[in-house]
Amino acid sequence: MLELLKDDTEVYKQFVQNPSFKRFVTDMVFGLTSGSATPTTDKRPSSRPLRGKNEPLEERFAQSADPRDRLGFVLLGLLEKTRRITLGDAIRAAEKVGLGDDDALAAVERLARPQTASLRRFYVDRSGAQARIVSAEEVRERSAKAPDNQHVWASVIEVVWAANEADAIAGGTA
Repeated sequence: MLELLKDDTEVYKQFVQNPSFKRFVTDMVFGLTSGSATPTTDKRPSSRPLRGKNEPLEERFAQSADPRDRLGFVLLGLLEKTRRITLGDAIRAAEKVGLGDDDALAAVERLARPQTASLRRFYVDRSGAQARIVSAEEVRERSAKAPDNQHVWASVIEVVWAANEADAIAGGTA
């Protein structure tokens, strides 16, 4: 639990203290929610193992000169094992290969595209006995209502990419 808290706190810290990271996240979220980015209404695959479907993608990522693609290869391996990728997972993986937080987020967003792994982003609230999915709107409202207390509620919100809600909720700790 402390590791999860540390990861989420670091992401929040980066968001508050790093203007370029904040701008990147803000632009990405705006693009996703305004419909100018990948639509979230396309048919998504059911929860199933990724091996086979993504082998050409894995090969392309593994052989790419782009470090974000190589990070995507690492994240695809994690996705195959756990069926989900958290923002903390992506940041830790990026650090291991010498990339920054913005690269971690970009690599996961590449996987979210329909032509790659077709993942969806979820916000999982783990504050109660039962984890639940919360909307981006609820996250924004919480942020606006308690700007001085953001670290408290942000520490129980997990950003997860998965094929569906069940996979997004599975595997986390309360």
